[in-house]
Parts: sequence; C-alpha cells; structure tokens
Amino acid sequence: LGMAHHLFRLSPADGVEAIPRLLRLAAAHGLTVELVVFADTRSFRIDYAAHVDRVARAISGAGNVIIELANENDHPTQDPRLTEPSRLRALRQRLPAAIPVSLGSLHGGDLRVGRYGLGDYVTVHPSRSGGVWRHVGRTADLARLAGAAATPVVNDEPIGADERPVRGRRSNDPAVFFALGLLGRMAAVPTTFHCEDCLFARRPGPTQDACATAFIEGTRLLPDERRFSLEPAGRVLASTAVPGVEATHAAADGSREWIVVAALGASGAATLPWAKGWRGEELARRPGVIVYRALHR
Repeated sequence: LGMAHHLFRLSPADGVEAIPRLLRLAAAHGLTVELVVFADTRSFRIDYAAHVDRVARAISGAGNVIIELANENDHPTQDPRLTEPSRLRALRQRLPAAIPVSLGSLHGGDLRVGRYGLGDYVTVHPSRSGGVWRHVGRTADLARLAGAAATPVVNDEPIGADERPVRGRRSNDPAVFFALGLLGRMAAVPTTFHCEDCLFARRPGPTQDACATAFIEGTRLLPDERRFSLEPAGRVLASTAVPGVEATHAAADGSREWIVVAALGASGAATLPWAKGWRGEELARRPGVIVYRALHR
C-alpha cells in the first residue's frame, strides 16, 4: 500500500518518498513489488493526477514493479470517483506504458471483471464464504474469468494466514495454503500469499511462516518448465462426485505429458475412481488435499 489511514498511518507523501528505496531492497532479493497507489482516499485530500505523476517519477527506471491503481475502489473508505472508468484510464495513461497496471479491484468477493477489466491485468478478491475448500476452488472461477476477458486475472486477496483461525477471514492450516499455491499454478492464476503479520510488516509468527512455506511448496510441486491450464477432471476420472472429497480439479500441460488431479477437502480414506485406461500416481498429500499425476495404464 502506497498510502493508508485505517490499517496503519502512511500519508501519500511519505508513501511516495519510500518507493525508490523499497524497490531497491526488493530488487536485491529478486522480488517484484505490486504497488497500490490509492487506499483510504476518503481520509486524504489528494490531487489524483499530481499524485500519480509523483508515483511515475518514483518508479521511473525500475524493472521490478507493477501497479494496482486502487485497493477495492468501491470500498466505503475510498473516494467514489475512483470507480469512474474514464478517470481510471486517464490516470493509467500518466504511468509508464511498459509497467503493467490494474485499474483496481471490487469489494465484497464479486467475481466480475466489470469496469476494471480495461487494465493490463485484473485484481480480484474472491469470496471467502462457503468454507475454505470452496474458497480455494474459486481459483478455477478466476481462470474462467481470465479466459472470458482475455486478460490476466490475479487472485489478489485470498484468505489470509494467522496464528489462530478467524471464520471467513483467516486460516491457520498450512494445507489450505498449499492448495492455494498449487491450484493457482494448475490454473495459471497468479495468487497472493496473504497473512495477518504481513499486513503490518511484522515477521510472520510460526504458524503463518509454516503456511507460507506450504504455499510455496504448492506453487513448486509441478515442473517449472511446463505451462498448465485447467481441464475437465472427467477426462481421467470415471466420476467427479467422489465420496469423502469436496471437489476435484484437473490440469494439463500443452503436450498432455503431465495431467494433474487435485482432490480438495479429501478425507484420509478418499480414493479417486480412475477412468478406464488411467491410473493415479500420488505426488503429494496434506490434510484435506491429495495430488495425483494421471498416467495411462
């Protein structure tokens, strides 16, 4: 966040001043920063164009930054003018053309591109209702959204990690974050790791650290050199309604040498019914998650 008032206090001027050093520190670790230009705008008096110009100067020459113009543009803490497509497009034009820019995100878990689909990519905050495995499975909805919009879609604010669970907001289960990282990789949906201590720039507690480790393991389970996309699990399963499993998701690389099936919300005794001519080679197992590579018999 390049400014904030409620979560913590950061004035727009102080935020801009910190950008060059932040990007240098990130570059030293091989990291790219997604910078949110506008947050809590009802709490500040801002000349939007002038502020974007200052941000543009601060990121000039940096190769490790992407931009989200506003965090949840329609949130009650935001100036309603930041929901106007023409204003957002005009502000985007003031930023370097080579830097990818999202025009913002919707508040409330609505899986629509809407007025923010005119940017270089779209940031979506999927609903966390219906339990954690249903929430993880919404990654597949984001993949379909990206396909329909012909625009990259980022799972920008999934459920966050914390030392203790908070229903609908935080989980302390590393398996959930393993699944988030894995399904994002399977669906080609870039996914944020979100955590409570991260919000305040604190060193994550031990449970959040374990969740982060599991998330990274999920993103790295499949071979780096292969590009995956989701496909119907019914192509390799005799049935996708499996006792003891909430949902199954499948993905394949372009050559179909790798076909992967993830069972979410799976009980320890759950087994997948493979279609004739197929079998499953188990790749990973976490509480509630089983991952197979589908192979011809």
